[in-house]
Amino acid sequence: MADIPQAGADPIRDAVEQIRREAYAAGWKAALEAVSAAVASVGNGTEPGIIIHPFVGPTRQTPAESRGSLPTVGTTPHYVYQAVQRKQGMTGAEVIATVRADGHDVGEAQIRTALSRLEKRQLLANRHRKWFLKS
Repeated sequence: MADIPQAGADPIRDAVEQIRREAYAAGWKAALEAVSAAVASVGNGTEPGIIIHPFVGPTRQTPAESRGSLPTVGTTPHYVYQAVQRKQGMTGAEVIATVRADGHDVGEAQIRTALSRLEKRQLLANRHRKWFLKS
């Protein structure tokens, strides 16, 4: 039990530990102040907490984007939309086969639901039981 160091047993070790803690705390304080100053200098004075990136500018929208937002990447509607975009005029069964061939493993019902929802969002049109991009 004599090998276990006890607090206050070595005043030099205690002083070094106290200095280390104070330096660590001072470093964190300086780092947070630097980050706060950087954030404050980037904002255009529009609203605190909102940073406007200097390289973001106006973008052109495609006709589909102007009607409504495109489906989120990786979702079933995204795969359905991409399939119809590549080859318009497919039947529902052909869209299902194409989506599955692209590697998106979902059921027929989910793909047909995505078709009807994309039609309601005015991104796709069903003409004579064939699917087209809405123009």
